[in-house]
Amino acid sequence: MSDLTINCPFCKSESEDPFEVLDVGNIDSIRCDSCEKPYFYAIKECLYCGEESSFTWPVSPSDTQISLLVCKFCAKSYIPDEDNNDESM
Repeated sequence: MSDLTINCPFCKSESEDPFEVLDVGNIDSIRCDSCEKPYFYAIKECLYCGEESSFTWPVSPSDTQISLLVCKFCAKSYIPDEDNNDESM
C-alpha cells in the first residue's frame, strides 16, 4: 500500500491513493470527500531520489508554479539541471 496522501487545499483533509490509481506527472482535478470542493493536484516522482510527492492548488497552477516545485524529500527541482550533465567524455 502507498503512503502517498493528497491534502485538500481548502479543508486540509487527507485523501489516500492506496491502489495507486492517480496519475504521476500530470496536473488533474479531484473533488474533496470532506468539503466537496474541487481542486487541482499533481503527483511528481523525483528524478534524483525516486520518491513521490503530492502537490495541491485551489485553482489550476500556472506554468511558473509548476516549474518551481521541488522534491519534498531531497529538495531538488523536478526540472533536470542540464548544467550537471557530464561533458568530460
